[in-house]
Amino acid sequence: MEIVNDKEWTSSKVNEHITEFLKDFQFPGYQRWVDGTKIRKDIWEEFGAHQDDGRFYEWTEHVFAMADKPFLKELRDYLLQNNVYVSSGRGMSMATALSDTANETERHIWSKEEVEKQQLYQNRQQARATRR
Repeated sequence: MEIVNDKEWTSSKVNEHITEFLKDFQFPGYQRWVDGTKIRKDIWEEFGAHQDDGRFYEWTEHVFAMADKPFLKELRDYLLQNNVYVSSGRGMSMATALSDTANETERHIWSKEEVEKQQLYQNRQQARATRR
């Protein structure tokens, strides 16, 4: 889906686009043809990452905010679990954080503190999942 302007998006279209992205990357063998060669695409690059062909390249905070919260959470968690940095903090919305990640020009280098925070978060998520 190509963005022309924010007005063309609806909540259901944004949710659908996020779902398609997550489906494509659920398979370890997800590949894409690049210059006649089949390669495994990098999730950060495919997400947005400075490329005109990134799935979320140039998505604004406004477009991400149209998604239902569970879709944003699933997308954010998926990116984090696959070593794509998504910022967080008090007062920062998931829409803002995802837009920042989609439009960053260089891959974020995780600090030791960020890695530890992410590992703690994943451990909590796993503990919650096992209690269900």
